[in-house]
Amino acid sequence: MSAPDFNHDEHQHHQHEEERTPQRTGGTPLYAWAVVALAVSGIIIYLLVDHWPHVLAALPYLGIIAMMLMHLFMHKGHGGHGGKAGPKDKGSSHSGQH
Repeated sequence: MSAPDFNHDEHQHHQHEEERTPQRTGGTPLYAWAVVALAVSGIIIYLLVDHWPHVLAALPYLGIIAMMLMHLFMHKGHGGHGGKAGPKDKGSSHSGQH
C-alpha cells in the first residue's frame, strides 16, 4: 500500500490558479505605473499646498494650452480643415467650396 501523494494534488491546484490569473504580456509593469502615479500625485499636492498663488496665476495659460492640444488631437493633426472632400463629405459645407 502506498502513501497518498499530497504534493500531486497541491501541484494541480496551483496550476489551475495560474490559468485563471490574467498574465500581462509586454508593456510597462504595473508597479512602474504605480510609482509614476504616486510621484505625480505628490507633485500635485506639493504645488497646491506650497505654491497655490503660482498655480492660480498659471491657470489661464494652462487653459489656453489645453485648448490648443485638444484642437490638435481632435483633428488628428491639422488636416481636418478644408482638405480634400472624401466620399462622405460631398454635400458638406466643409468641402472647401462655398
